[in-house]
Amino acid sequence: VDSIVRRVATFDWNIVPILHPTDEKFNEAIQIAEKTANFLRCPNKNNDSWQEVMTAFLTDVLVYDAGVLEIVRNTKGELQELVPLRGSTVAPEVNEFGKIKAYYQLPEVDNNAYVGTIPQSPTYVKFKTNQILYMNIYKNTYNEKGNPLLESLVNEVLTLLRSSEHALLALDADEIPPGILILAGIAGNAARQAQADLQRLKGQDQKIRVLTTPDPSGIGARWLELRHTPKELEMKDIVNEIRRTIFRVFGVMPVEMGMTENMPKATATVQIDVASSHLVTPIIELLQSKINDTILPNLIPSEFRDKVKFKFDREARLSTSEKNELAQTHVSYVKMGIMSRNEVRAD
Repeated sequence: VDSIVRRVATFDWNIVPILHPTDEKFNEAIQIAEKTANFLRCPNKNNDSWQEVMTAFLTDVLVYDAGVLEIVRNTKGELQELVPLRGSTVAPEVNEFGKIKAYYQLPEVDNNAYVGTIPQSPTYVKFKTNQILYMNIYKNTYNEKGNPLLESLVNEVLTLLRSSEHALLALDADEIPPGILILAGIAGNAARQAQADLQRLKGQDQKIRVLTTPDPSGIGARWLELRHTPKELEMKDIVNEIRRTIFRVFGVMPVEMGMTENMPKATATVQIDVASSHLVTPIIELLQSKINDTILPNLIPSEFRDKVKFKFDREARLSTSEKNELAQTHVSYVKMGIMSRNEVRAD
């Protein structure tokens, strides 16, 4: 959760005009874009930065699958603040056709029981639909609050543990012990009595195995130590599988979490390059759409709403070698007349 939240909350963004520079409204659109960007950089009276607001908002999205921003307006209807609310305390009220009529907040109360109904508590706060930005990643028609990733994770891990329980119990019942006691020169009833006495001394998590030999010349005792039991090895595999399940549910590559054992460097580099496409990219695209549809109309004059957009800077930064290759390509294009120098400068 922390890895994904940090990445998205610190992603570079800007408010950009989508007009051609020759358009007569271009300069005015730039001024509106700058004013809007200044508001979003510090969007509330707590002096929370954009990164701080997004960290709280996105953490709730990933934990509860419900991120909530309250859209606070003054008496003139002008946007004054964006305040993150705890996603677990806010639920939509829907009618019989599934249309959201309002949002309710029950502070510090798990309000799953109130989804789709009007709470019968005097402590709830009601919000109109235009007073809340409510974001889910996994919205569905069964539950308007979405399906939290942690719920999917718990189900998968429980299934894995249940399926492994029988194997672990079988290994525990016939476990190879940490060591074997070898008694030489003892046989018959004496050997069985020695084994019975030692078995009564066993601990709760191990068994004492005893081997005897009837050779009368071989008097003595020897302890043969065994380092790892099959149950321990099996449990280690289960723990690793749980870790892989966590990575898969959250769309994070193991290499990002430092698991680079037995992995070639080239493969690890490629995995880091593509990792953002699993969950970071969907969150960014959804968040960008929500801000353009819900927040910006409250900050931008109506005649400029289709001319100014919120946009994440998702262009990959070129390495030194890639910049050099691009420069050589441009040189070739200019020499061959495919591009002019001004076109290269603009690019």
